[in-house]
Amino acid sequence: MAYETGRAIASVTVQVRAEPVKKRMEALKKTVIVSAGDLLVHAIGKALRKFPQFNAREGKPCNQVHIGYIISVGKGPREMVLEQVDALSVEETAKGIKGLALKYLHGEKAEGESTVLVTNLAAFHAYGAIAPIKKGHVATFALASEYDGVEIREGIAHPDKKFNVTLSFDAEAADCQAALQCLNEIKKTLESE
Repeated sequence: MAYETGRAIASVTVQVRAEPVKKRMEALKKTVIVSAGDLLVHAIGKALRKFPQFNAREGKPCNQVHIGYIISVGKGPREMVLEQVDALSVEETAKGIKGLALKYLHGEKAEGESTVLVTNLAAFHAYGAIAPIKKGHVATFALASEYDGVEIREGIAHPDKKFNVTLSFDAEAADCQAALQCLNEIKKTLESE
């Protein structure tokens, strides 16, 4: 996979509260096992409808969201494409990602052209990540590991588990304000119960 070089790349990060994400994962467990990465991919699919400047190939916004999910479980990292994520339910997204992981393990390809990449480093004790941008893309999202944070409510500090989500993007295609708005839309979706 070739990555962009020579362009102005910017990155912004938001902190997401882990508790509502875990509650949502638990509630969905009756129908399908869902990970924080699955919920992130689904939230990105929804958000990119509102922020098409980050869902582009060769500088042109795409009508559908095709997420390249980076999978690396013993055979080296590979991009596996989950198509039309913007039209999928959370359950369909989770099942789709698990299907991609099985294809990866069996050495099969996941056909399709991605419009954006997602790197999930939640299992690797990464506080943050700034993932490279695939050649021809405008953006890449990265999910980092859960960590102990603090939430200030009514002037009192409360321990609170969090994780970071980072958006790296071509600074010529969008600005930091739009990137932060996109990330806050994703955060809102992830933290809603």
